[in-house]
This record gives sequence, structure tokens and C-alpha cells, in this order.
Amino acid sequence: MANGNGVTAAEGQIDDEIVLSVRDVTVAIDDRLILDKLSLDIKRGEILGFVGGG
Repeated sequence: MANGNGVTAAEGQIDDEIVLSVRDVTVAIDDRLILDKLSLDIKRGEILGFVGGG
């Protein structure tokens, strides 16, 4: 079931409980910026993946 914010889950699997909260994470390797001020909340039952250039 899609819930309108890009997250897909089985019926009834996602609730409002935040199990992981990340704020303003910046990561650089050598001089290459990998993440810039990433913030997100992950709720119980959500599955999250990151896709980027490689």
C-alpha cells in the first residue's frame, strides 16, 4: 500500500512511532561531499533505501 510519501508497505504495517531520527548529517570522503545535511525520521515498519551515483 502506498501512503503518499513515497513509502510502500503491507497493509497495516506502518504506524506513527518513530524508531530512528537523524538530523543534519553531513558526510565527506576526502574532498567529495557524499551527504549534505540529511535529516529523516523512520517509522516502525518502514523500509528505506538510498540510491545515488556510483
